[in-house]
Amino acid sequence: MDEASILVPMSGQELRQKILAIFRHQSQKDVAPFPGPDVREFWQRVEDRNRGTADLLRDLGLPAYFAMEAYVVEQEGHRLTAPAIPTASLAEER
Repeated sequence: MDEASILVPMSGQELRQKILAIFRHQSQKDVAPFPGPDVREFWQRVEDRNRGTADLLRDLGLPAYFAMEAYVVEQEGHRLTAPAIPTASLAEER
């Protein structure tokens, strides 16, 4: 989680939509592009990973979500970093 640039919370419905999109995209439906030792279908791995990410973040004290997508954003091979925004500032009136 310490490498994620962006976290996108998902509801149960949004995770179902993501899995349905995987089923519609034939190249990802049955076999994972980089399966490694995991024999599960790609959609099963996605579901477990996104649910597990949400559980991990909840255990770390972040708000609870059904699932969470984590992204690492790169540009020209380098990680983009955003300025740190103190969470206390999110409650300030603008």
